[in-house]
Amino acid sequence: MASGQSASTLRLVYAITGRPAARVAVDVTDPNGRTEHMTTDRSGRLRARLASAHIVVTHPESGTMLADRAFTDRAPAEIAIGLPVRVSGEVGGFGDDPARIEVDCAYGEKLSISDYQRMVHNSALFVMPNENTVHGLSLPSVPERSLRTHPDSAGRFTTAWFAAYDDPELVVFRQAEAATGVKRVRVTKNVRPGATVPAGRIVPSFGATLEIRSTLSKSELPRGLSVEVESMEVAMGARQEVAGYLSALHRRDPPLSRFLLMRGALPVSLDGPTRIAGIPPAQAIKLRFRGPEPGFEIERTVQVPSRGVVSIDLAAAQVLMAGQGTASFTGTVRVAGGGTPIAGASIVYSSYPDQYETKTAADGRFEIAHVASGRPGLVRIEGTVAGGPPGFDRFAIDRPVAALSAGTNPELVYEITVPSRGARTFTTKTMETAPMQTSGRLGQQGPPLDYKFGGCFAYTQDQFQYVSVPIMTAFAVVDGALGGMVEIAADGSIEPDTAIAVFQAQFRGPGKYAVFLQYTPFVYDAQVVTITKATTTLQFQPRNNMNAIQIRVRGKDKKTAPGGVQLQFPGWSDEPDPYTQETTSDGILNINCVSLNPPGFNTSWNYVNVFVDDPTSGYFSGTLSLPGEEGVLYLNLGERPTSAVKK
Repeated sequence: MASGQSASTLRLVYAITGRPAARVAVDVTDPNGRTEHMTTDRSGRLRARLASAHIVVTHPESGTMLADRAFTDRAPAEIAIGLPVRVSGEVGGFGDDPARIEVDCAYGEKLSISDYQRMVHNSALFVMPNENTVHGLSLPSVPERSLRTHPDSAGRFTTAWFAAYDDPELVVFRQAEAATGVKRVRVTKNVRPGATVPAGRIVPSFGATLEIRSTLSKSELPRGLSVEVESMEVAMGARQEVAGYLSALHRRDPPLSRFLLMRGALPVSLDGPTRIAGIPPAQAIKLRFRGPEPGFEIERTVQVPSRGVVSIDLAAAQVLMAGQGTASFTGTVRVAGGGTPIAGASIVYSSYPDQYETKTAADGRFEIAHVASGRPGLVRIEGTVAGGPPGFDRFAIDRPVAALSAGTNPELVYEITVPSRGARTFTTKTMETAPMQTSGRLGQQGPPLDYKFGGCFAYTQDQFQYVSVPIMTAFAVVDGALGGMVEIAADGSIEPDTAIAVFQAQFRGPGKYAVFLQYTPFVYDAQVVTITKATTTLQFQPRNNMNAIQIRVRGKDKKTAPGGVQLQFPGWSDEPDPYTQETTSDGILNINCVSLNPPGFNTSWNYVNVFVDDPTSGYFSGTLSLPGEEGVLYLNLGERPTSAVKK
């Protein structure tokens, strides 16, 4: 940094208005830590030559910080800084206790709601395609920062000063009540720095209360009950308003926001009515109530008005589906591939409040007669397999059982994969005692495994990462979508020639999980399991593979195919560094052997995560859907967004 230069090298202008930022204070710090205090002139120019400098810009009258920027080489000719303003207005219809009325004013950089929850709320949300489209509504982006105030006894309020880059957004609500008002405040181009922008009068837009009354006793429901949103249908005329409300809701009530966005459940009280305040109007909201035991669930669909109370009554006979009739649950347990029947295996069928137990006969068959029909359950199978290697000659698997029909049902087949004695074994890191949101990396590095993946004829391991260290990752499953990453620990065995893997996995607690075993950055197998006990057996073998895909990269002009663009491919797990490869001179990258999700999985999970940050060619952060047209995926580079989240 050098000051006192005769030529101006940087001009500051205000965002929104574009006017010169005259007479603002600028602290300029060079790489050696020396700071100079400067002031822009009437034209907003800073008379200093900046190189590798860090600047902090402050509005002298209000004391508001307007910019905090660093330059690694040379400062640009001009930058936009925040416009110092505050907002005043009046609220009505939220009650007469000012201390309980919150006025939340959001401002600053815009983020998608998913990025906001990841960055600000530290939510362990996995990046998913179309994750900001919920209930068919495209959720608008939200300001990154907010500040709060309370109105006076007459309902009037004035916020603190802040640096505006766009129109601020107000959310007004009364604590623990349903009514909520959302309003965007227009900041025009003629607003001067240091102005107070009028917001006008804000009244409740809408907000109903969902009241759940349960007549279930604690003996009938010993371990609790939760409720999730299965779907929401919004009237065409209210879609835009409801979408804006859902985007802003996280500032009022993060748990309610996750609930309505299908990213989390809420507990249902057994000691009195459960009231969920702040539900937007909907033609239909389908709710699913779940208990901790298999078979303990019930659906309810309600219509929600703009205001008022919507009541749901839950009775034991409804939840437990009493009087639905009985069915016969039959099946066979055998070694995978149509192999030897497994005799003497323990079969435990659970569908709350019932639990039945039996053992397999010499031919591997079992039968449990007179189980309740009409509700789902879960079977846990435990036993031994002759000839299995030590540690894997015993197995314990949990498998969901769909609701059985009254009468006789088709016989089910459960196959147990057994690794050979020559298989390579791995162990994950041990579980920490403190809560964690990361998966376990398989340790014990060894020579690369020469996998042979089905359907892949041109597969090579050259330059692939973690080829000898498969990565196991688990996610909670919420309403068919991937939720937060959860910790898992496991001992496993892998057959290189077949890529068959068997793991004894340990989870922190019961629940529904999607578990991925990633062999290479592009080859994996996955399964969804419902866990009732901490330890279970998991089996993997990538079979739904594409022989190859081709990624064609288009430049910012949508025509030029730039060469040497570096593509990063984050895997299912955050632990290993992304696999990185460059395009050829014609903008093409070929990848051999890429997995799709196994049959029966949610096909919306079929995609490749890609991140590109190339100052010359452009930027991309998102997903490419598989399989593409004849295995060809097109990636269009664009300008770097103001805030990007790299998985």
